[in-house]
Amino acid sequence: MGDGARSIVLVTSDSLLDLPVLNPTKPLFWERHAWNDDAEQPGAAHLVDRILASEPGAVCLASDVPEALALDICKLLDEVQHDLGVVLIRQPTSDLWREAARFGVRDIIAPEAVTADLVRAVESAVDRHERLQASRLLEASASAKRGKVIVVLSPKGGSGKTMVATNLAVSLAVMHGGQTALLDLDCLFGDVAGALSIVPEHTIGDLAALAAVDSTTLKVYLSLHEPSGLYILAGAESPDSGEMVTDALVTKVIELLSVDFPYIVIDTAAGLDERALAAIEKASDLVLVASMDVASIRNLAKELNAFDKLGMRSARRTFVLNRADTRAGIDINDVESTIGMKVDAAIPSSILVPLSMNQGTPVVLASPDSDVAQALLSITERFSSGTSRVSALNGHKGRHLHWRH
Repeated sequence: MGDGARSIVLVTSDSLLDLPVLNPTKPLFWERHAWNDDAEQPGAAHLVDRILASEPGAVCLASDVPEALALDICKLLDEVQHDLGVVLIRQPTSDLWREAARFGVRDIIAPEAVTADLVRAVESAVDRHERLQASRLLEASASAKRGKVIVVLSPKGGSGKTMVATNLAVSLAVMHGGQTALLDLDCLFGDVAGALSIVPEHTIGDLAALAAVDSTTLKVYLSLHEPSGLYILAGAESPDSGEMVTDALVTKVIELLSVDFPYIVIDTAAGLDERALAAIEKASDLVLVASMDVASIRNLAKELNAFDKLGMRSARRTFVLNRADTRAGIDINDVESTIGMKVDAAIPSSILVPLSMNQGTPVVLASPDSDVAQALLSITERFSSGTSRVSALNGHKGRHLHWRH
């Protein structure tokens, strides 16, 4: 194929079919595929495999291809490569157009009009294919530049989910100069703001009352955690305003935040509601939190099974076992066997955790050298490689987050 040529697959067994090869702009390279021969009569799936192997810019199905087979080919192509334009050569009728339009056919050219109209129809199909491919590349490039979306989940309340989410978000913010946002999606009982000793001026419930949300508006609704530089969008202040937070709003907020922040940590309600599911759809990572009790472990196993059944497998999973040293008749091996995952971070029991939550100072800032803070920082290390020692202001005192080696 010459430089700049556009490849068109023609499905036909008519070797005498005369097709135009050149047009005023770019050459069209026609590649013929017989739909049948003396040896076999391949079905639509076989023909579609052959068509796609040629990586064409468009597909043309000649009039000698049986109509039922032609429509089956169109249907399969529409399912596996929606942006690939198909042109039919056969007498256009209202019934044929009705069927063909369902499967993305770009044009139907009467056999007697091939010379006059086929090049125009094929060029139009190729132009659309190239535009859609370029658009996908731009979207992929933009997506690659978006921030990590880390969703913290637990099927059971009291497992330490908010503690993990706030400490993870704060440590990421410290390590990355404040380039982290924390979103509280527990719209009924969320207390991220309280865990960080913040009295927010705005909440996600207030945001839900707006007619539209854009990046500028969203930034106004964020609260700053000054000791770490973390930005938070606080949970709703009442169940009524929390009910106004829809999955569509959640999706919009995550998309906007991921443009401006390299890291977005999301604290969710216990269990799975529509807001959590919307967050999971956007997640690059899931942090799964359970505590050392049978109910918490079994519920998490059920939740993971639900994710798998729903096809939610793309996000990387991190398993955090809280109060891992609790003696409750089960050990970590039992937990891993039930969950079907290795424990990535085992958080020990510590009086420092409830103290830090009550005081509104995350334990990674209040007691960074403690065993519990070190375990929490090991979670952060999964998302942030680089400098292992950083400092942040906590009031007027210097704080150092570091891993012991």
